[in-house]
Amino acid sequence: MLKLDICLTVEEMNKKDVEGKAVVVIDVFRASSTIITAVEQGCRSVIPVLSEAEAWARMGELKNLGMDVLIAGERKGIKIPGFHLGNSPTEFKERNLTNKTILLTTSNGTRGIHGARGAGEILIGALMNAGAVAKDLSDLGLDILYVCCGRLGEFSLEDFLAAGAITYYLGERESLRLSDVLLASAGLFESKKEDIIGFLEKGEHSSYLQKIDYGEDIGICSSLNSSSWVPRYQAGVIKP
Repeated sequence: MLKLDICLTVEEMNKKDVEGKAVVVIDVFRASSTIITAVEQGCRSVIPVLSEAEAWARMGELKNLGMDVLIAGERKGIKIPGFHLGNSPTEFKERNLTNKTILLTTSNGTRGIHGARGAGEILIGALMNAGAVAKDLSDLGLDILYVCCGRLGEFSLEDFLAAGAITYYLGERESLRLSDVLLASAGLFESKKEDIIGFLEKGEHSSYLQKIDYGEDIGICSSLNSSSWVPRYQAGVIKP
């Protein structure tokens, strides 16, 4: 029987032991969805970094090694000035990323990925690939920790829903030992799975994305099981 646990924000990771677990980092709006889109668009790898300065420095280092590098990221949801890309799956879909290495820094998601270092496996999860993540978790057979990256240190509706989606599909494959929080998450998904976009559009984060003119991302990020890719983070790099 698989044991599942959840962090509702990145900050909660300080209370959890990740060693030997399969950690699923979930940032539906938008880092996880952007990473999945980058992989779909043919990128070689995504390297999560914590600061703008680190992104610029690493770009120089990697270019000196002959790599084709782009820097991408946001602060408060808005593309960082001078960067090639923001943190928008819509924007990534419009670019040919074949064999590109992308350095990515975001407000929440990349912190969650770094915080999971030391885990047995680190998977990038979202609504887009919920079913595929569930399959991989079943194949791994490890105890599971979801890291809902949240927003500005607070609970995020869309990340909670994605954790519920993965749990729902995993429950079709495995016997699960769930906390009350995960029971609530899976139950919420089951009740809302026929109208995910309509449900999430009522949330605070959706409203903010619309306010800063990234409303188009909501549909992409809310598209349940639109991708079969499950990117994994290992040795500092995310690959398909």
